[in-house]
Amino acid sequence: MFDPTIYDNLKVGFENALYDLDNLDEIIQVTGRKDIFEMAAMSRELVLQCCLRGRPQVTAEVILKSSLSDLAAEILETPDSRPGCRLQLRYELLVQDPGASCPAIRSILDEGWPGQRVELEVHYTYGGSDG
Repeated sequence: MFDPTIYDNLKVGFENALYDLDNLDEIIQVTGRKDIFEMAAMSRELVLQCCLRGRPQVTAEVILKSSLSDLAAEILETPDSRPGCRLQLRYELLVQDPGASCPAIRSILDEGWPGQRVELEVHYTYGGSDG
């Protein structure tokens, strides 16, 4: 019998919650799923991608990660360790004016996730029709 880790328990919880929002509540649509076990580094990662129903222009990813040190600290019950996982939320959308849109997006994220580290990355195609 296998004893689930912190990662396993959180993974099941996030999967159930997001798939319920998709299949039962029909609020979101899960558009992608990756369940990665990196054997060389003994790390695990779950990525669930979704969007609001009828609004595919903004996608969100819930990324749950666990490393070998997290697993070892949990299994060995290492004193003074803090075993756990990392949770990352990533949003992606196309904006026409980053100078105007990024401060507004940053404000929304800061309000929704107070006290958390928020990073905005802007990517563009050089020489495209816009520049």
